[in-house]
Amino acid sequence: ALVFFSSDLFWATGIDVPEEKYILLMEAAYTATDKDTYYKLMQKADQVLKDSQATVDSIDSEAA
Repeated sequence: ALVFFSSDLFWATGIDVPEEKYILLMEAAYTATDKDTYYKLMQKADQVLKDSQATVDSIDSEAA
C-alpha cells in the first residue's frame, strides 16, 4: 500500500487513462497519513473525472 504519494511522482509517470489516474489518486488518498493530504488527493481524483467527462462531452458535440 502507498503510504506517501507525491503528486510530482504521480504526474511524472505519464499515465493518460483517466480511470487509472482516478484509481491511483483514490488509493493514495485512503492511505494518506493526514487529512490535508487526503482531501487534496480526493479533490484531484474528482477533477480527473470532471476533466474526463468534459472531454467526452466535447468529443460528442463535435461528432454531432
